[in-house]
Amino acid sequence: MAVPAYATDLTDITTDFTNNWNLITEGGGGQNAITAPETDDFVQGTACVSRNPFSTSIRGIAYDRALITVASGDCVFIWWKADVAQALDTIAGGGVRLVMGSTLTDYRQYYVAGNDTYALGGWRCNALDPTNAGSLDRGTPGTPDYDTFGVAFDVPATGPSKGFPFKIDMIRHGREVTVTDGEVANPATWPLLAAHSDATARRWGIVQGTDTGATVQGIVNWGSPTTLCYSRDANQSIVLVDTLGFTPTDFTQIVFQNSSTDLEWTNVSVLSLDTLNRGIITVNSTDNPTVSFLGCQFNDINTTQDGGTNSTWDDSIWRRCNAVTSNGGSFLNCQILESTVAADAGAFVYNETVDPDGELDGMTFTQGTNAHHAIEFGASIPASITLRDMTFTNFDADTTNGAALNFLDTTGTITVTLVGTAQPTFKTAGATIEFVTNPVTVTVNTVTATGTAVGDCRVFLYATSTTGLLPAGDSVTISNSGTTATVTHTAHGLSTNDRVWIDGASLQANNGVFQITVVNANSYTYTMGSAPGDGAVGGTITSTFVFIYGLSNTTTGVISLTKSIPANQSVAGWARKASPGDTPKYRQGPMAGTVSSSADSSFNAVMIPDE
Repeated sequence: MAVPAYATDLTDITTDFTNNWNLITEGGGGQNAITAPETDDFVQGTACVSRNPFSTSIRGIAYDRALITVASGDCVFIWWKADVAQALDTIAGGGVRLVMGSTLTDYRQYYVAGNDTYALGGWRCNALDPTNAGSLDRGTPGTPDYDTFGVAFDVPATGPSKGFPFKIDMIRHGREVTVTDGEVANPATWPLLAAHSDATARRWGIVQGTDTGATVQGIVNWGSPTTLCYSRDANQSIVLVDTLGFTPTDFTQIVFQNSSTDLEWTNVSVLSLDTLNRGIITVNSTDNPTVSFLGCQFNDINTTQDGGTNSTWDDSIWRRCNAVTSNGGSFLNCQILESTVAADAGAFVYNETVDPDGELDGMTFTQGTNAHHAIEFGASIPASITLRDMTFTNFDADTTNGAALNFLDTTGTITVTLVGTAQPTFKTAGATIEFVTNPVTVTVNTVTATGTAVGDCRVFLYATSTTGLLPAGDSVTISNSGTTATVTHTAHGLSTNDRVWIDGASLQANNGVFQITVVNANSYTYTMGSAPGDGAVGGTITSTFVFIYGLSNTTTGVISLTKSIPANQSVAGWARKASPGDTPKYRQGPMAGTVSSSADSSFNAVMIPDE
């Protein structure tokens, strides 16, 4: 690596400050005189062009050259200055109007400043899209391929009488600044970029330094397609300037690219002053560079695009921004507050094929003005996800455009495990959404008296009625249709894929341990191994929740269930290994105790050899 390097795609429109400069005049009193070159007051190079004072008219300076074509998306950057800001009209009246056109009397005008926005004066650089409609046309400007560029000033009353107070400096077209290289001893930073850009020899105008950081209008690339960028920076304030509606809405961007880029910013603030060209943050997801934004703040910007698993945004805050899209990066303890996305859109978009557990933990969301969602989950997410320690504030009811979560999957069942998170409202495009709140793990170990694991034991652990809220010997009724049994069980509190122990039915096919599908709060179904006959089933039938039913692990002797438990629940059960093919055989090992609703629970079934 090497010390940081800086490049731009800006191309000069003005090639000298002596020739091809002309006066713009729209009537009024006063002399017309121009100083070209003006060597006493300039912002870049060694000279600019100035003109004499005037009153009650609109006059200015323009550069006439061969026709140029500005690439789509690029803009023209014009440096200008007025030493008598108080004499100008307001910005609405066109106090300062940049011009582009085909002749000195045929041009498009862009109102960029006035005595109400330029009170302190000084050199300014504005970016203009040649295809933009501007503020006002004089004559027929022609096509966006212009050859006349300049600035005009509206002095509506008595103006200055001394010197040459109206000035214009370099005019260029382009859009981008690119930062590459950097090393541990010399990392790329915002202050270094601004210092390079602001050097008198160049004054690019895309990035300008401030006392606390920099301003940006255009694209700043950290890394290029062919060269990495090594950057370390902290405590910078980056302001995306208001381009007054005269640039494309995606004109200002901060882009991070190259797979070898290594960047870490801490407590860097990005604030947009523009309501149209709000600024886009993009980490190239194809390159997936290593970037860390730790405790950074993004205020009033447009969209943020995560680059992937090498991106870290931990402890950062987005205020009044458009969508933040994840590609697998880390967003631990991030806050997305008062998003400006449209109704029914997601402030945060997640469409990865992996569970976001460990990526989105501790996130906080508050709803903005529109009825939008906190998180939009795309159709690619897995069937089981975990949301941990999240907070959702001011979101609307289930099924609405402003529900906290929005699931775009149209089919199947998505299980959402909530840990340290109150159940949020949700909307779905069709998939069944099941929430499991603060689950605990119940484990059974099948072991000998000395603690040696015994594998492949049949384990049965079920709820008893001593303590708890889960069904334990609840009275139910059953109706059969083919192999489907429908259980009427008032306020059962169960979830799809839970297991129940059905006992006491007159038809033996109805009895046993079954995995259920919930129909509603008072009924569920299960599938029998055969069709014993349709209609109501007789007997004194009971239903009991089953925690664990199956074989323990062949090697470890462990079998477990993870589930949300509404209250501490008493349990009983057994483990055994005595089938004809089992060698050696073990006697039934009983179990009893209580499953905690707030902590994991473990039971040992002690297996006694039976040989």
